Amino acid sequence: MKQKNFQNSRIYFLLPTAFCFGIIGFGGMLKIKAIAQTHPPAIKSLDNSSFICPFIGTELTFEVKLTDVNSQVTPELLAEVREVLLKRIVALKLTDFAIVSLNQNQILAQLSAAKDLEQIQKALTTIGKLDFRIQKSGTEAKLRIEQQRYQKLIVEKEKLKGTNNRIAIARNKVALARNQQAILNLFADPLLTGKQIVSAAIEHQETRTNWGIEISFDDPGAETFARITKEIAGTGRVLGVFFDDTLLSAPIVPAEFAERGITGGKAVITGRFTEEDANSLVIQLQGGTLPAPIDLISVINVNHNRCQTSTGFYWFLGSAWEPV
Repeated sequence: MKQKNFQNSRIYFLLPTAFCFGIIGFGGMLKIKAIAQTHPPAIKSLDNSSFICPFIGTELTFEVKLTDVNSQVTPELLAEVREVLLKRIVALKLTDFAIVSLNQNQILAQLSAAKDLEQIQKALTTIGKLDFRIQKSGTEAKLRIEQQRYQKLIVEKEKLKGTNNRIAIARNKVALARNQQAILNLFADPLLTGKQIVSAAIEHQETRTNWGIEISFDDPGAETFARITKEIAGTGRVLGVFFDDTLLSAPIVPAEFAERGITGGKAVITGRFTEEDANSLVIQLQGGTLPAPIDLISVINVNHNRCQTSTGFYWFLGSAWEPV
């Protein structure tokens, strides 16, 4: 029988045991070497959903923050946060992703084809609370003053971008927060929220260079929208559209709607949005409101096949797993 030549060859076999044997050939003489082999545990997360394994892409780790309303992160709260993130990732039209609970207050998102990480971070970490509020009577002049102040602060904010003037940037941030709170105080409690929205899509404003967001309400939401627009139609008071307590739009309802209000269950939110801003807002509306604030605490770009499990990381090397 003719002997096969194993000159300078190395072959690995993956066996269902704790070891893997490498056959090393030198000039026809065979040697067998035992190579320690570790198999990863079952690739399941805390919430019993699966990681992508092996994985190449970007991993984002989020941490749920405690608030006065949520003094502890319960499994139910973590599941609600994960569900909203899942819907937003779907709305981002990302493919090949996984989103899993790592521990009691952290969630991992594995994104295989993430490109604009800044946009993704903004879309995923924003609370996303949309509500409609009627302006209080007698506050028309005050609202105009605060809106003018807001525009000046925004111009100042843009000028400060790219500078190292941390004190001025911090002061501007505080002034903007106070301004938004002052505007919010000029409106009544919300009568309609994002929970009544069934769909959202961007709309190009033909007469402008900016974009709007077309929304559709469910039946109870459509009835409420008609009622509140009827109430303020022709009064000069505005309908405040707030996103995370920041005024996005403040349209005046014409007197022609004083009899029935705006019916049909649809509305368009305008506010000088760029296409990117409008897309981001639509994604957040489609995903729903986060039940608690979250922080992005880690971004890891994985350039080699790797597995992550609830007990650690494992690199996938050909046919062998190696613990990190």
